[in-house]
Amino acid sequence: MIHFSPLPSLASLSLSIDYANSSMQLPRLPSGVPRYALNTGLAIFMLSLALWLISALHISSIDSLRGRLTQPLHLDSNHQSTHKLDSTADRRCHAVLNPPDIAVIVKTGANVLYDKLPTQLLTALRCAKDPLIFSDLAQTLGPYQIYDVLDNVTTAVKNSPDFDYYHKLQEYYKFGQDIRELRGNGEAAWRLDRYKFIPMLQKTWEMRPSHDWYVFLEGDTYIMWTNLMLWLRQFDPNKLHYFGEQTYVNNEGFAHGGSGFVISRGAMARVLDDDPDITTRYDEIAQKEAFGDYVLMKALKEKGVELGLYKPMLQGEPPSKLRFGPGRYLGESYWCQPLISLHHVTPGDVDAVWQYEQQRQDLSQPILFADLYQPFMAARLPHDSDDLEDWYNHADDAHIRAPGKEKDQSIPPGELTPVQEQAYQSFEQCAAACAEYPRCMQYAYEFSEKKCSYSWSYRLGEKYTPTSDGKRYKSGWVKSKIDGDIDEHSCESPKGCNWPFVFEDLATITLQCCSSFGLVKRNELLAGDRLISVLPFKIAPRYVKLHNEIAPGARILLVRSPASTLVSPYACQRAALRPAVQYIIDNVLLWSFIQNKELSPKNTPQQLSGIGRNGVNILLHSFSNGGGLTATQLLFLLREATNAPLPLVGILMDSSPDGGDYRQSHNAIVVAQPSTNPRRAVASLIAHAALLPVWACYVVGRQENSQVVMRRALLDPEYVGTTRICYVYSRDDNITKWKDVHIHAEEARKKGWFVDENILEGSPHCAHIRSHGELYAALVKRVWSGARHQSKL
Repeated sequence: MIHFSPLPSLASLSLSIDYANSSMQLPRLPSGVPRYALNTGLAIFMLSLALWLISALHISSIDSLRGRLTQPLHLDSNHQSTHKLDSTADRRCHAVLNPPDIAVIVKTGANVLYDKLPTQLLTALRCAKDPLIFSDLAQTLGPYQIYDVLDNVTTAVKNSPDFDYYHKLQEYYKFGQDIRELRGNGEAAWRLDRYKFIPMLQKTWEMRPSHDWYVFLEGDTYIMWTNLMLWLRQFDPNKLHYFGEQTYVNNEGFAHGGSGFVISRGAMARVLDDDPDITTRYDEIAQKEAFGDYVLMKALKEKGVELGLYKPMLQGEPPSKLRFGPGRYLGESYWCQPLISLHHVTPGDVDAVWQYEQQRQDLSQPILFADLYQPFMAARLPHDSDDLEDWYNHADDAHIRAPGKEKDQSIPPGELTPVQEQAYQSFEQCAAACAEYPRCMQYAYEFSEKKCSYSWSYRLGEKYTPTSDGKRYKSGWVKSKIDGDIDEHSCESPKGCNWPFVFEDLATITLQCCSSFGLVKRNELLAGDRLISVLPFKIAPRYVKLHNEIAPGARILLVRSPASTLVSPYACQRAALRPAVQYIIDNVLLWSFIQNKELSPKNTPQQLSGIGRNGVNILLHSFSNGGGLTATQLLFLLREATNAPLPLVGILMDSSPDGGDYRQSHNAIVVAQPSTNPRRAVASLIAHAALLPVWACYVVGRQENSQVVMRRALLDPEYVGTTRICYVYSRDDNITKWKDVHIHAEEARKKGWFVDENILEGSPHCAHIRSHGELYAALVKRVWSGARHQSKL
């Protein structure tokens, strides 16, 4: 037995050791050595040792000593990072200058609290100042208070069967039972969860008032702190913002709770101020609905707060299921997109991602999907083969089954080669078919159903243990295609993907990574009127501001068209525009079709055929000939995809279309350079070099003049679903001949169109808003007046 006497100094420490049931005794000190001398010598030795350790480890405080002793391990044991990881100072927390004021709220359940929250609080949530944690039971987790979010639910609602599980939780806790034993009550916990959202919103506003932003997470949601800061500081928290990854119930979109959602201070005030009965009112609604995050959307929408869509930035997947490279749709790419959240993360996932963030050289830069590929997919793929037994990599973009089982096959019949048709026969034939099919990056074969599945993205997946009914997977990756795709898409190259965050007064993010031909952007995606704006490169903000004033909350899709559009091959233009086409189909046409036709969002674009003008409000605002040419290709692609013209409330043509002669095309390219600038002569030579081959094709008849095609297509009912057009142009335009625009207006009148023609004086090309601002605003309003305004989504 060892006894330590708690005396005030090391020198007075006494030590006695008693060996029970033994006669052994320690040797006594020599009689000539006083005991105090030994104690003093021991104290000096221990103090010297402590001072040496402090000097050797460069420790300046007790906190830094604690940090040294608890320093996290590096992910790569062969790489020595230059950054020392200190658990008392998370490197992410101060990486972004002037961060927004954020309140973090975590919703969880008592039966999984100890499984999910401890790792989160030690890692991902360390930058959150005093996070609010809501559950279905009031308890503590170390220094953190866990609040019962349902304690004030009305007695009538608590007496419903949905709250039987809640009462059982309280009883278990009261009598000191292990709440983890209730994990088997998953369905009951799920039914209870839908009641948490509105009380959580109200309690948050009461307990954490006046923060800029409120970020709501689940216990298994990982948040990328740097990306969150960079993203939110672009928006005004006083406005009505509700951001999330959209999912659907009853054909209504709402933010998926597991992916995390964000609500601004302005929206919180709008929804909760002066409405003390909101929780009671929506508790009754929650009884009739399956999902609490859907009920939350209804409460926000009631007060005019609409959902802004931010997928793939907000994710409902863990690292093993992330889509890298191309997306599901043709032309879609996640590679250079920022990633803000992950869902269904395990404690191991949380720690691994946090460790990765800590080791980054510059934490002030956003994390892209591309950044996570190497540590979270490439490093985990087999190095000695291209496939894995008993593994499912979530290949699910196309399926090839045996004849008679083709109901979910998504490869067009015309693309099914003999190799593709036999892909269901075996894993080897599935691998050969994927290697042959251009878009296939990886594949999975399910043996019991004899099903071969393709994926257009590359994903890791996870081990899949064969089931008792014989279901078994084997997965493979076409690594040569993956490596080639990565080589073609450098996020740092000016000709590669565009930077995902745009730090400017206009709050926008990139919709897709595009070629150098164009940049597709979107503004805050608030539902309401739709707007497509096709713009040259340098004039966007002024017109976006005008449209926001006239149609507040409108969705704005900017397609910026450089002068090179005039000579770009159609294939190049179309490749750059496909993400814009897919966005219009998914977020405008399909959504409106769902509202009017009661279809599922999974219906094919071809089912949009026949949608009428009453179903959607789109204004096409085109500038100059570059914008007109881009608009034409956009209309062609949409016609191919939907088998219907684009439904429009009207078209606004600014400084176009011209007649398409050589001199005008040349001037459009070089006019950006001042006439006194020596670079203008160089630009002129380059323009001639680019135009001559194109015009040679026009002359010999191998290709029709693109501007002639544009003039015809803009009035063709095959492509445009409107007969309303507005022209604004000037006699002083030195690029577009005003007579060419007037002739086009006359052609529209002859076709029976409603034409609003405005010939201005004194304003140069695409600059009419500067000298005729009030008139220009009136023109935009007149075009919008053709829309039959309907209730917002």
